[in-house]
Amino acid sequence: MSSAVDGLIRGAIDVHAHAGPDGKRERRMDTAEMAQYARGLGMGGVVVKSHTYPTAPVVALARRSVSDVELFGSLTLNEEVGGLNPAAVEVSAGLGARVLWMPTESATQHLRKKGLDSVGISLLDSGGKLVPEVGQILEIAREHHMSLATGHVSGPEVIALCREAKRLGIPLLITHPLLSGSVPDLSVEELKGLADGGALLELCFMVCMPLGQRVPPADFAATVRGLGAERVVLSSDGGQDWLPPAPELLRMGIAVLLRAGLSPEEIELMVRVNPARWLSLER
Repeated sequence: MSSAVDGLIRGAIDVHAHAGPDGKRERRMDTAEMAQYARGLGMGGVVVKSHTYPTAPVVALARRSVSDVELFGSLTLNEEVGGLNPAAVEVSAGLGARVLWMPTESATQHLRKKGLDSVGISLLDSGGKLVPEVGQILEIAREHHMSLATGHVSGPEVIALCREAKRLGIPLLITHPLLSGSVPDLSVEELKGLADGGALLELCFMVCMPLGQRVPPADFAATVRGLGAERVVLSSDGGQDWLPPAPELLRMGIAVLLRAGLSPEEIELMVRVNPARWLSLER
């Protein structure tokens, strides 16, 4: 088993990993330390995510001390960067950010799921159409060849975003649409339809952990099978101080899902092929 796991983690890309510094919570490692850990496992790359600040500058500094693993900077459009702020996207893109997340912890859907009364940020106007700022942001993302993730927005927002991203040719990942506390309330059949239209579906292994949602690995594997591994990206969503380092969490996910019955071919799709497709990498 260990040789199979070691082979599958080699070249894998974690599309959703958190690292320090972080202004709101403790992180297990800083970005350079996480990159060194990923390099030690032979991983191909890590997308460094923050809910509160653009990570491209931190990634640029980490690259100076860590080679042989690709690091991808990103921007999440929460209130800390001005929400749906085209200027922030333009600057991050100019600094080399590869990934753009729609609002997460500032999203109206996220706040509603947490039982909070705050209005939050919505991508849609009162008529159910994408607000003009989203159109401007997507044009910037397209121009700079950024990959897009939906964040913690609602089902109707995800559907509208998928439609526009497809029209513009922007690679889209639907952020943990199942097995998460911030889901968009879309059915499996709706998600499969969006994926058949070009989107990819992210499943984060963190939900199986004791201080996550304690999702049984067999249920996680069944979810993958229900969606189809060809539609799924497996990520860690790691970096919290109560979890293993994000690269190790992804390695654990591979090992556990092999034991839960997924095939090496299915896992390779989820950790190598599909992440590379979303990031528009030649593999």
